[in-house]
Amino acid sequence: MTRTGPAALALPATALVVTVWLVVACAVGGPPSSPPSTASPFGTAATPTSSPSPVGASIQPTTTAKIAPGTPAQTHVPAESASTAPPDGELTAGADAVVGHLGTYCWAGTCSDEFELPGRAGLPTIAVPESTTALRFELKGGAPFVQWSAGYGAKMADLILLGSGGSPYDPDSTASPPVDLTTAEFGPPPSGDWTVIVSVHFKDASTLVQGGDANYVWHVKVD
Repeated sequence: MTRTGPAALALPATALVVTVWLVVACAVGGPPSSPPSTASPFGTAATPTSSPSPVGASIQPTTTAKIAPGTPAQTHVPAESASTAPPDGELTAGADAVVGHLGTYCWAGTCSDEFELPGRAGLPTIAVPESTTALRFELKGGAPFVQWSAGYGAKMADLILLGSGGSPYDPDSTASPPVDLTTAEFGPPPSGDWTVIVSVHFKDASTLVQGGDANYVWHVKVD
């Protein structure tokens, strides 16, 4: 049956009203598209992003050097420091050899001063027969020197010369250095108790031999 007039328009109108109500209901009652943001009192922290690794990429392991078994570890060994005192001086009379007392010296940048001769009672003693014609001095180990002098007496200011030798050496000079000496010989003092001192001068420290000088002292008894 075909409807005409107002009745024919009732169905489309009803359908339109239903459609409008559905649209409004969806708009009002539907959930929000996204939740509201919550502000932080310390500010908004940035979210780190990372780029994905390409397909097939692999992480290369860290390479660690390996030491073969039995290989010793490398250890720094400091070089042996030079002695701060000159070598011992030895005086020989016949078959007797006695190391002397080390007095004033300068050696390897270190100096020690002894302004007066020590008492004979505290000195190394060497007995010299009166028939002895010469005393011999040398440094332990055969260390060389370039100049020497020997004397005897009771005070530094009153020493009497027994002998001398060698040549002075100035390292700043263009002259050739003197010949190295390893022994010095001189006549003994007269009969009695004496303090004998031998002074030696070494080459400068810029050469192969330590520079400086040294005094060696003995109590010498000549019978």
